[in-house]
Amino acid sequence: MHRFFLAQTDKILDEKVLVYSPEILHQICNVLKLRMGEHVAFMNNSGFEWEVCLSEISSNSVIGSIIAKRTCDTELSVSVVVAQSMLKNPEKFEFVLQKGTELGMKSFIPLITERTEQRFLHKKERLERILKESSEQCGRCIIPSLLEPQKFGNNFFEENKGKVIFVPHPDSDVKFSDLKKKLKKVLSEVIICVGPEGGFSQKEIEFALGRGVHVFSLGRRVLRAETASVVMCALLNEWIGEM
Repeated sequence: MHRFFLAQTDKILDEKVLVYSPEILHQICNVLKLRMGEHVAFMNNSGFEWEVCLSEISSNSVIGSIIAKRTCDTELSVSVVVAQSMLKNPEKFEFVLQKGTELGMKSFIPLITERTEQRFLHKKERLERILKESSEQCGRCIIPSLLEPQKFGNNFFEENKGKVIFVPHPDSDVKFSDLKKKLKKVLSEVIICVGPEGGFSQKEIEFALGRGVHVFSLGRRVLRAETASVVMCALLNEWIGEM
């Protein structure tokens, strides 16, 4: 069943959904070529989805009869934020957004570090579209948020005081498996910080350790930045019992 996030112009009534969004109309009429009687799901970023039977289709609007309203059970029980350093190739940052969304991440922070070479992102509209389309594809009813870029420094740690912060670093002697056994705290709010292609500087690692951040290795091989992000998202899914 195809899934669509409604726009502000669209309306959910007691028994029907009225769609006027040009983007959704184009998908239904021209790309997917759906017909009356077919079922689709509509979401409005509230955590619910409405299964609808298409009853009227035109170039100006689509009307569907509501079959069922369901609560989505696709969000993680733990709030996980990915703070990914901006990467030289913007498409790799987009890859992190896509896969992180599929793995249930709540939001994303473009991180600026000492070794960050790319300080500008693609247009925010493009990145938010990636988040929306990835959410539609993987069955989520809430789109992750893209926060403003932040520097990896004192203000970042002050704003996130009390949260569990993980920093994978290839030079650490601590293994993630050892950290998992040692850390007894029940996870509720987590931030994953992943450095750029050159990694975090030693100064940044020492500063993070001084703020109680958990620094560890993801194995004996050096992972690409975007790979480390996806691996961490998957490991946290396993940790909290999602896998």
